[in-house]
Amino acid sequence: MKFAYAGGVFAAALIVTAAQIQPTLPVFTDVTAQAGIRFKHSFGDYELTNIVEGTGAGPTFFDYDNDGFLDIYFVNGRWQKNVSDNRCRDLHGKLSNALYRNNGDGTFIDVTEKAGVAGTGYGFSSSTADFDSDGDLDLYVLNYGPNTFYRNNGDGTFTDITQQTGLGDPLWSLSAPWLDYDNDGDLDVYVANYLEYDDGKFRAYYPAAGYPGPLSYSGQQDHMYRNNGDGTFTDVTKVVGMINPDGRAMSAMATDLNNDGYTDVYVANDAMENYYYESRGNGAFEEKALFMGLAFGQHGQGVSSMGPTPG
Repeated sequence: MKFAYAGGVFAAALIVTAAQIQPTLPVFTDVTAQAGIRFKHSFGDYELTNIVEGTGAGPTFFDYDNDGFLDIYFVNGRWQKNVSDNRCRDLHGKLSNALYRNNGDGTFIDVTEKAGVAGTGYGFSSSTADFDSDGDLDLYVLNYGPNTFYRNNGDGTFTDITQQTGLGDPLWSLSAPWLDYDNDGDLDVYVANYLEYDDGKFRAYYPAAGYPGPLSYSGQQDHMYRNNGDGTFTDVTKVVGMINPDGRAMSAMATDLNNDGYTDVYVANDAMENYYYESRGNGAFEEKALFMGLAFGQHGQGVSSMGPTPG
């Protein structure tokens, strides 16, 4: 009886304690309209019919005007030849990216036209970095097709300097982490590219109600661009040992994964092995994902990796 009674008291104490320390779950309220954000993403077609249209896109938060508040850059789809349905040609030229400036009072204002960053490509994401060390963040827009690179002029406007810099990567780019891989004091960029969409010439069977997945298409080579320090970049992918032409990268991150003081690159590929490029400390990399247990899932299979996070 005493044992049973003591157990009952202990159990009750546990229940009370658990109730007392139960965390309060956060509650979110949709304030999009109140904040003044009117942007609506489009995949550039009226019906979703292929992997390009179905991949989706994401915004970038950055303080482009150095006022201490995070602004938002949204990328949009486009009507794209050999991707979009010809019946939707009326969408051509009607869709654009958008930059919303944070007013600091819980509201935003669309400054796309003033800033000059509407874009002309089929956008999927963007990344920011102060590539020229002038104190403000520049904007790299990743597209299906040539990417676009904007220099921040420091006065609320941007200038398209894609051609001058050599950053118009012609492939389907989804991610572009910045890093100083050669420790020369300026930021380089790794461009993660996805796959070669071939307009319906499929190699695999797929359900009539769906569309082919990533394994139906050839992968694409990622690219490492070295910042030359003079406003231009050079493709050094082969030089640094990052040749993997069959990758299907959906995201990549650059961080010091082995704590040796040098920045490594981890690439999350879709439906295949991932890549881990370990910096040798001399401006070159060694791909060691399989050796480090980072290539496949726990059962040895290729997984649909989409967004690595260090921690």
